[in-house]
Amino acid sequence: MFLLIFFSSFLVQKTHAYHHLKDSVPEMIKLRRLQEVNDCARQGMLGVNQSLIGQEQLILIEGVKWLSLTGKHTPKIIIWVLGGQNDFNVSSNFQS
Repeated sequence: MFLLIFFSSFLVQKTHAYHHLKDSVPEMIKLRRLQEVNDCARQGMLGVNQSLIGQEQLILIEGVKWLSLTGKHTPKIIIWVLGGQNDFNVSSNFQS
């Protein structure tokens, strides 16, 4: 639904915090918090996407693209699909 990007820490040089505050949070705690935020966001997006399964959606087909299907113990497989987005900007792929 939405592209969400999170960073464990990001100091902007032109800010008061960059010049006057000390970063006292250990890196392990930052990474744990980042993982918690990512897990929460992934769960929320999963729920929204699962609610769309089985519904009819209007899809704008944007063109042909390839998907790589690779597993731990399988060779790399590439398939060509039609790709597009619905009204909520959720990507959809169809085997052509």
